[in-house]
Amino acid sequence: MVRVGGLSYRCEPGAKMGQRIQDMRLNGKPVEAGKNYKVASWAPVQEASKNAGPPVWEVVETYLKAHKVLKPPKLNVPSLVGMAGNPGLA
Repeated sequence: MVRVGGLSYRCEPGAKMGQRIQDMRLNGKPVEAGKNYKVASWAPVQEASKNAGPPVWEVVETYLKAHKVLKPPKLNVPSLVGMAGNPGLA
């Protein structure tokens, strides 16, 4: 499962495949189906590339050295539909 940041959406796990994710937004704006978006990840979602950048731990180290104090980010927790009373959810 790929994790997301800056992305919010509504998920209905009991819906048919292709209809489970709704109201997807990036930084509050609706995601456009025909538009391309760049993503960053700690793990690849495709085959390894010869043009891969530095390991993520090096990128994080550089960032943390440059930013001594960080504000905690707003967590984007998906809204779950049809899951009320599900004992698997805390």
